[in-house]
This record gives sequence, C-alpha cells and structure tokens, in this order.
Amino acid sequence: MDATADFLRPYLLPLTTNLPAPLVSAGHSLLGRKCYKTLLLDVSPSPPCLRLALSKALGIGIITLSSVVKIPQILKLLTSQSSSGLSFLAYLLETVSYGVTLAYSARKGFPFSTYGETALIAAQDL
Repeated sequence: MDATADFLRPYLLPLTTNLPAPLVSAGHSLLGRKCYKTLLLDVSPSPPCLRLALSKALGIGIITLSSVVKIPQILKLLTSQSSSGLSFLAYLLETVSYGVTLAYSARKGFPFSTYGETALIAAQDL
C-alpha cells in the first residue's frame, strides 16, 4: 500500500493541496481535520481514515441514489394518470414506517448520512 501511495503522491499532491475552499470545508466536515490531512494533504493511507472515508462515501452514495429510486414509479403514475394496481394499505404502511424511522433517527441525533435515504424516499412517497 505504501508503494502505491509513494507512486501516486507526486501526481495527487498538486490536486489535493489546491482544492477550492468549499471542498476543503466539506472534507473537514466529513472526515475531520486529522483524516483530511492524512488522506488528502499527506496522501498517506491510514486504515482508520480509509475506513472512515469509505463509510462516508457509501453513505453519501446511498443517499444520492435513494433520491431517484421512486422516479420510475412516479413517471408511470403520471403518464398513465391512474393508480390502479397500487395498494393503498401498502402505501400507507410504507409512509408511516418511514415517518417513524425519521422521527426516531432525528430524535436520537443520528448523523443524516445514516438515515438520509429514508427522508428522500419518504418525500417521494408523498
């Protein structure tokens, strides 16, 4: 791993040291100052920081993809102008379960990246 980092460092350092301020701020928020410095400024792959970065990237990816999961169903409903074949009870239970999950997660103060997909899917349900 160190050999790969040593090989990539001269190519990555000009990019990672000249990031725009909003990206630096986002990096500090997501990774913390220590892991941001370790991964992006030092280009040193420490396992704890890599795990944190992977976890954050997966969370953001899940939230991003969940924002479009219901779009095909919404488009089909809009083009057919009919809701035949949809179960109202299933819709109601799904919406209530998302509401309960959102309320619980927000009340417990969990990071949005751990329950954000639920918020986006619930918004699409409404």
